[in-house]
Amino acid sequence: MIVFTVTSGLPTRPSSSAIEDDDSSSIIYRLNSNNGAACILISTDGLIDFDYDTTLGEKREKPIYLPEVFETRGNCERPDDAYMDVIWEGYKWSVYFSKTPGGEHWYVSKMELTLDPTAVTKIFEHIKKAPREYKFTTPTEHTQMLFPTPVGKSYKCSEDIVIEMKDENLLAKISLRQLKMQPFIFKKDDFGPEFVCSPGGAKSYRDETAPIAVGSTLAVITLLTVAGYGVYRYMKVKKVQYDAME
Repeated sequence: MIVFTVTSGLPTRPSSSAIEDDDSSSIIYRLNSNNGAACILISTDGLIDFDYDTTLGEKREKPIYLPEVFETRGNCERPDDAYMDVIWEGYKWSVYFSKTPGGEHWYVSKMELTLDPTAVTKIFEHIKKAPREYKFTTPTEHTQMLFPTPVGKSYKCSEDIVIEMKDENLLAKISLRQLKMQPFIFKKDDFGPEFVCSPGGAKSYRDETAPIAVGSTLAVITLLTVAGYGVYRYMKVKKVQYDAME
């Protein structure tokens, strides 16, 4: 299960002239398709908190902000899945998107945060384990979907969202303030109409996910039932024809 919570009182990013969005200190992360138009947009004021053990026997926290200067890479040419990497100074934040069966909703299927050994040495002072590449990820065994949203609309949440990612025994929490995101942008070069998150945070998120998951399951069951009935009818007709020939 993905740990998904809503909180308040996150530290505020220092002001900067490099900020690109209208929402105070939010930054826009953009991936373009082959034709040069935006296909994935994420706007947020993001903060990552790392928890780690030191050689001094202490537990420490280290916060860093999502970058104002960065490079984006990814792929958005497929109809049902896409991803974007935000890359800066030894870090890579990856967001993966998929569509539900039938293609009516999009959602975030996974998030990853990769740190190269140089970044680890720089930010984790006196870290207990030797520096190496760290890859923090949301659990792969989850059955929930992050931010399920109708295709063609952008997900927006004014509340502060916190998502946990792990690398073995280390923990990273990414806090997303004033989040607005949208993949699968094909018709215009900007965010679509807003799909606003429900008040109440994680509980409301699960409530929104349930009907989508149930609807997708029912669609699959219906398809299998129709297919099974078709096979049954085919076999029955063939038997009647065979009996008539005899």
